[in-house]
Amino acid sequence: PFEIEGQHLVLIDDVLMSGRTIRAALNELFDYGRPASVTLVSLLDLNARELPIRPDVVGATLSLAANERVKLSGPTPLTLELQTLAN
Repeated sequence: PFEIEGQHLVLIDDVLMSGRTIRAALNELFDYGRPASVTLVSLLDLNARELPIRPDVVGATLSLAANERVKLSGPTPLTLELQTLAN
């Protein structure tokens, strides 16, 4: 626990997909107070939102087919692999 009341926070997510993980993180943060602002940074935005959450800063935006996924590994070296799921 730490003081977040009135603070400017940066929330970082590696891959933003549905937005549910970010929503859960925000809910948890708000249990500790009300920040002045929350900036969302994401390495990848998969543009598959279920919730109206958008990153403020994004490395890249990808649109995947229904049978495609990304696998992010790292940190040294940081790699991104596109995977195709079998039907």
